[in-house]
Amino acid sequence: FAFGSYRLVYAAIGHYNFWSTAWIPFYILFLLKTIREPRIRNAVFAGIFLVLAMLSDMMFGVFLVMLTTIILAFALFGRDRKVAGGRRALLKRLFLLAAVAGVLYLPLLVPIMGEMFGGYELAGWGDAEKLSVDLLGFVTPTALHPLGGDWAETLRQTREGTARFRDVNTVFLGWAGLALAIIGAVRYRRRLAAWITSAIVFGVLSLGPLLQINGRSVFDLDGLAVNVPLPFIILHYVPVVKANRVANR
Repeated sequence: FAFGSYRLVYAAIGHYNFWSTAWIPFYILFLLKTIREPRIRNAVFAGIFLVLAMLSDMMFGVFLVMLTTIILAFALFGRDRKVAGGRRALLKRLFLLAAVAGVLYLPLLVPIMGEMFGGYELAGWGDAEKLSVDLLGFVTPTALHPLGGDWAETLRQTREGTARFRDVNTVFLGWAGLALAIIGAVRYRRRLAAWITSAIVFGVLSLGPLLQINGRSVFDLDGLAVNVPLPFIILHYVPVVKANRVANR
């Protein structure tokens, strides 16, 4: 996590808000403890770390809400239900979590809401298609990797539109890491159901509105040019969530 391609590439191009992901695992840790343990302080810490993540970048909050929804769904309705004190007690702890986060984030939330309802929102898709993950990007080393080519040359080609992928590849998972993840998912699929689901959901959403393979989003099917639409299109019509037009983040 600390040395993944996502963090290193964004650090290299100066997008330090997206490099600042350190708060995310702390939020997830205390969210799980909030679900599985009765201590109130876990909810307080989870709320604090959620705000710290959102202060790094507001969209982290949206992503974490989506992840929280998946984790809660499995905690409440999955086979291995681990909810300390029952659902009513959990609801109180989650309310405390949300209250802590809301109060701490309020000074920033007020002007944000003012901008949202003040006509600042831009129409259209922006560069959602260009700034999406190429399917081969998951298994292709980034240009910062010793086997990934020349970094400066890759940046130049990306700006010119002549690079292999439409945007700088940030999602290389590492061959060993990916192999271990697949082995673990198969071996412990019931225990890791929430994490497997999360990986699939966010992986598919990161592909953007149209499937891209090796820099192409238009495919020839016996003379018929076609696109493959993906679930990210749905997010474009969801308030607040649609503000994120860069799927590869």
